[in-house]
Amino acid sequence: MPVYKNPRLKQVVEGNIFEVIGWSDFTSEMLPRAVDREHRALLTLQFLLGARPAEIYRLTRDRVNIERNKLYIRVPKVKGGRERLIAVPIASSETKELKDWVLNKLPKQYLFPTIAMKKNPRDYFIRINRNAGIGQYGDDGEFYPASFYVFRHNMETLLSMHGASFIDIVLYQGKKLERMLGSAGTYIHTNKQWADKMAGVLRAIMRKT
Repeated sequence: MPVYKNPRLKQVVEGNIFEVIGWSDFTSEMLPRAVDREHRALLTLQFLLGARPAEIYRLTRDRVNIERNKLYIRVPKVKGGRERLIAVPIASSETKELKDWVLNKLPKQYLFPTIAMKKNPRDYFIRINRNAGIGQYGDDGEFYPASFYVFRHNMETLLSMHGASFIDIVLYQGKKLERMLGSAGTYIHTNKQWADKMAGVLRAIMRKT
């Protein structure tokens, strides 16, 4: 298992109580500190997807389809994961702003060009959040900036809290089901109906946390 300095991620590894970041806390305390529109869009999408770093910075406009009140996002496959379809409901001012950001991109453009051009997007994300004061203080009084994996584990917990099944969570996070379910996992994939169902869970998260 990786060794984390961030106490929030250390809680995950050690199996201790994990204090989640709710949507209301995120939108009132974290998001207003974003340095620009790109940072706001990146934070909003990462909170709702809980994706791996490479899955986020490889996202291009042609992977997003906007239908009525949802952003359908084909999250790219990266090493150790699988591609999946996620539907983000456009149900708040923050997700409407995210939609506007996506609409401004040409088909092959990266959604987040700044982070896509960095040699180490993971470190850049941590650094920009540190400079903006986006993160949490540990019991030691030290400030720990939010990382991709803080949001990833946070979303896993929120999905579970709002009724998502084990398989739903694994699919949502793009993990390899075959590792957990044997050969049967190879034949379980996401589709639009599943994405719409999970969008309902996201709506509940955005209303109740």
